[in-house]
Amino acid sequence: MSQPLYLDENFIDQVHIEVLRSGGYDVLDAGAAGMLRRSDRDQLAFATDHRRLLVTYDRKDYHALQGDLMNRVEPRHGILLVFRDADYGPGELLRRIDAMFEFLGRGTTANQLLFLSNFGND
Repeated sequence: MSQPLYLDENFIDQVHIEVLRSGGYDVLDAGAAGMLRRSDRDQLAFATDHRRLLVTYDRKDYHALQGDLMNRVEPRHGILLVFRDADYGPGELLRRIDAMFEFLGRGTTANQLLFLSNFGND
């Protein structure tokens, strides 16, 4: 079983959620979690508290937040940044996330800043 996923409010797309779930992923989104309109720090804290990999399009803010947290050595379960302009369809998103977990192995997203574009390139 792979790391459970938490999709922040910038990433909520019901089609993506359904495809990820059909691919066997445990997915929770910010809307279902009651986390809409909360700060990026709150989103990351929620994902960490629930032991989930945070998935977001918000690369600028989370990249900066990850750097800030690295200096504090606060534990987290990872951040997966997806480039919005890559425009991955649901099938491609699933394929790349599968490739990421295959490459990383189980439970290795902790404290990592990951870029989906680095995975699934044949």
